[in-house]
Amino acid sequence: MNDSWMNKKESPLLGLQGMGGGVGGFNFLSASGEGGGIWGWGANRFRLYLNNDNDTRRSSPVQIGTDTNWTLFQMGTQANAYAAINSDNELYTWGNKSQGQLGQNNESGKIGFPEVSAFPGSWNDISTAMQSMCAIKDDNTLWVWGENRNGHLGINIGSYNGPSSPTQIPGSWSTAMFGGSDGHVCGMGVKTDGTLWTWGKNSWGKLGFSSPSYAQEGATRYSSPVQVGTDTTWGKEKGLIAMGDQAAFAIKTNGTLWAWGNGYKGVLGDGVGNSNAANTSPKQIGTNTNWAQILTSGYGLDRCNAVKTNNTMWTWGQNEIGILGLNNRAPNIEGRSSPTQIPGTNWKIGGCNSLGVKDTAWVKEDGTLWSWGYNSQGSGGWNISDSPGYGPSRSSPTQIGSGTDWLGGTGGLENVLGAWGAK
Repeated sequence: MNDSWMNKKESPLLGLQGMGGGVGGFNFLSASGEGGGIWGWGANRFRLYLNNDNDTRRSSPVQIGTDTNWTLFQMGTQANAYAAINSDNELYTWGNKSQGQLGQNNESGKIGFPEVSAFPGSWNDISTAMQSMCAIKDDNTLWVWGENRNGHLGINIGSYNGPSSPTQIPGSWSTAMFGGSDGHVCGMGVKTDGTLWTWGKNSWGKLGFSSPSYAQEGATRYSSPVQVGTDTTWGKEKGLIAMGDQAAFAIKTNGTLWAWGNGYKGVLGDGVGNSNAANTSPKQIGTNTNWAQILTSGYGLDRCNAVKTNNTMWTWGQNEIGILGLNNRAPNIEGRSSPTQIPGTNWKIGGCNSLGVKDTAWVKEDGTLWSWGYNSQGSGGWNISDSPGYGPSRSSPTQIGSGTDWLGGTGGLENVLGAWGAK
C-alpha cells in the first residue's frame, strides 16, 4: 500500500465542556462500577500532580485532584501528557500541549490537572506515546490527535504536525494504541472483526509485513492502517497488543502470543538472544495457550512483561539494574531471550497498562501495589529519599505502602510512575 501524502487538515474543535467527576473504564482493567483516585510520584514532570513547574519530586504516591471515581489512568512513552477516564466515561487530559497532544485545540503551554476539561462523548480506552494520543469511544470509533511523525496518526496525512483535536480513523475498532519513541512511534489496533492493523514507520519490519525498505532510517512509512496478514483471530481486549521501539506483540483468541520486529537484547522472546535480524511477520513465542496480557517498553530498556490466565507474570529482554524484576541487579547482567517467571502467582491481569522507562508499577489480585526498577527521583514510590541522583534501586517487586484497593499502575516517562484506585 502506498501513502497518499496530503497537506495538514485541522479537524473542527469538538466543543470542550467544564470538568465533571470520575472516569469510565472497562472490565479488563477494573470491575464494573469500581473507581478510585489517580496518583503520581517521582518527578512532577509537566504538572503531573502539582500545578507548577518547579523541580518537585515525591517518593510516595500523591493524589491528583480530589475525585475518587477514576477507572483508568494512562501515561505514555515520552508523551509528557496524561489522560484519565472516569465512571461516567468522560475523558480528561493534562500536561504538555506543545504538539496538540492534549486534544484541546491548542498547541502551546501546559495544563495542570485543576485546569483540565472533559471531551464530549463516551470513551472507554486511551493510549499515548510521544506527543500524540488515540482513544476509542463506546461506539467503537477510533480518534487520534497530536504529533504525526512518520504518519503514525494513521489519518492519511504526511505532515509532521497533526490535528490538535480528535480526528477519526475510519473503521470499527475494538482496541488500539500508540507505541515507541522519537522516530519509531507507530500505531496498532484490532478491529471488531478480529483483524490486526498497523501504521507508521516500518523500522525493522515491526509493522508486521514486508515493505520496500525497513532499515532503521530509510524504512517505508504508512500513513493509513495496513492489515497484518489475513487472520481474524486476534484478541480484541485492551492489553492483548503491544508496540515498542523495535518490536510488536499480539495475543490471539486462543491464548497464543506472537512477536515480530527486531530481536535486540532478546526482546522477541524467541530464545535467540541478541539479534538485529528483522522478523517482518508474526512469529509465535513458545507453545503456551494461556497468555492474557502483554506489555513492552517503548523507550529506554527494551523488555516485555506478560501475565498468563493463572496470574503468573513473565518477563524477558534487557535487564539493566535488574529492571526485569528477577532479583538480579548486576550493572551489566545479561537479559533474558525467552519468557522467565517473576516469582508469585497473584499478578492482576490489567494491573498495569504501560511500563515506565526504567521502572514498573503493577497491581496484584489482592489490590496491593508493587514496583521495581531504578527509583530515580523517588520513582519507586517506596518513600526512599534519593537526593542526589538515583535512590536505591530494586531488582524484585517491592510493595508500595500497605493499601489493598489499587486498580492499576502506569508509566512511560523517565523518573515518573502512577496508579489509579486507592480511595
